[in-house]
Amino acid sequence: MTIGISCTEFSANPIEDWLIPVFEEFDHWEIFSEAFHSVLYHADEMEDILPSYDMSYSIHAPICDVNVAAVSDCMREASINEIVRTAEIAADLDIRLVTVHPGLHSLSVAGLERHTIEIAKDSMKYLSRAAEEYGVTMAIENMPSKPYFLGRTAAQLAELIEGTDLSVCFDIGHANTAGQIDAMIDAFKGRIANVHIHDNMGDDDSHLTIGDGNIDFLGVLRRLSGYSGNFVIESKSFDSAVDSQPRLERLLSSVGAASSATHVGISPILGMPSFRYLAKAATLMKPMTTMRMKMKLNICSPTTARAIPEKSVMKWNMIDTWMPNLT
Repeated sequence: MTIGISCTEFSANPIEDWLIPVFEEFDHWEIFSEAFHSVLYHADEMEDILPSYDMSYSIHAPICDVNVAAVSDCMREASINEIVRTAEIAADLDIRLVTVHPGLHSLSVAGLERHTIEIAKDSMKYLSRAAEEYGVTMAIENMPSKPYFLGRTAAQLAELIEGTDLSVCFDIGHANTAGQIDAMIDAFKGRIANVHIHDNMGDDDSHLTIGDGNIDFLGVLRRLSGYSGNFVIESKSFDSAVDSQPRLERLLSSVGAASSATHVGISPILGMPSFRYLAKAATLMKPMTTMRMKMKLNICSPTTARAIPEKSVMKWNMIDTWMPNLT
């Protein structure tokens, strides 16, 4: 398993501004695909720079102006197109995990939630087809206890993704606000492909540093035994995530979920220090030397050597040619 970071405030700056700070502290970065970090508009930049850092990546699909449960056909199709194009470009960048929100319903007209659930269920089927086509895992995220979010409860999220091959992003903090932690694990334990971890007091989605709220993380992690994917610290700030990481490491160690290799960078081969550990240590001492090492290693890597195929944006822009009317 890998501990990573995701922070929405990063997207306000160019991606290169955050790569070194994130790399020095974390092994994984879930990139929030908005603004300066949008894979739709900054894919060439990401192709050039991401492989130079010995880190794994995932993508959080855009959420601003995006609603796959929109009552308007035009807005819904545009939202699906935005997420599908995100998945396509993520695959081109060799990033294979995309987290997606399940949609919202409008509070401006009372009594529409059931209708928007049905719309969202249809949208999930199209997203499942796109994920299969591009060879990515789409993980649908459970949402916090706000009346306009779909997917607040395990029962509703299960209904939304029923009949699809979509996975689940289990957001522990969101589930705590809805009193749904145990229900989410019971419903999706074998289907969880990503975990978002942050703290709160149960009354608001406050994204506190781990340990500063009331979540029983030890109990949650024990119930997640067998999960081997990412634990993404979804924080309000970089410093909060840095403070959360050792607390999470101690929790994982206490439930036997993290090996010594996770913490000290020991290679399973002959007990030698791993390249990741040596590279990170060298980065802290000699940044330029480390960068030359990494660039040399990546010159002939499949990721950097592979020519990114031309985007098939047109076929997704023409979504109405294969997507029937959802109403």
